[in-house]
Amino acid sequence: MSAPRLNSKLDLSSDEAKARATHNRSLVDRLRADVVRGALGGTDEARERHTARGKLLPRDRVERLLDPGSPFLEIGQLAANDLYDGEIPGAVQALGGAGYTKDWPVDRFLRDAKLLDIGAGANEIRRMLIGRELIAA
Repeated sequence: MSAPRLNSKLDLSSDEAKARATHNRSLVDRLRADVVRGALGGTDEARERHTARGKLLPRDRVERLLDPGSPFLEIGQLAANDLYDGEIPGAVQALGGAGYTKDWPVDRFLRDAKLLDIGAGANEIRRMLIGRELIAA
C-alpha cells in the first residue's frame, strides 16, 4: 500500500515562487558560509593563541579521538552565531556530536568557552524568547 499522491497548486514558474526560491538559496548560501567560518574555531589570532599554548583546537581533538574515516555528526556548530556582531567566536562555541571509535558509538562534548561569554549569550537568548512571548500575547 502506498501513500496517496498529493497534488500541489504551487506554480513554480510564478514570479512569487521564483523570488522565494532565490531568497531561500541565498539563505542556504549564507548558512553554508557560516558553517565554514564556525568550523575554523575563531579568528586567526585566537586559534594561534590557543595552539601556541600547546592546546589542540576542539575539532582537532575530535579528529584524534575518532577512528580515521569514521563519521561524526556535529551538533550546535552555530550556537553563538549572530550574537557577537556577525562574528562566530570560537570561545563560545560548544562542539558536540556523535561518532565511532573502534566500532563503538561515542558521544563527545567539547567546550572551550569563557563562562561570562556563555552567560551573556544565554541572557541574550532569554531576552529574545521573552520578547517573542510578549509580542505574541
